[in-house]
Amino acid sequence: MSPIKKTMAKTSDAKTVEGMINKSRKGLNLDVIVEKTGMDRKKVYGILCRLKNAGKIAKTKKGSYMKVKKIV
Repeated sequence: MSPIKKTMAKTSDAKTVEGMINKSRKGLNLDVIVEKTGMDRKKVYGILCRLKNAGKIAKTKKGSYMKVKKIV
């Protein structure tokens, strides 16, 4: 696979995971995301870490991931 296609795949997968989290009211945990997407657990964990570091999602104490509320 070319580097461009790999980047597009990563972006697409990250957008899918971020969209799922943003639609969820109570947040989603790693196992639920893996089950719903069919992606490898390690891949989903990597995506969640990147989204969290980018400030797009937050991790709760209970292990769920939720969208970040932006203060305007």
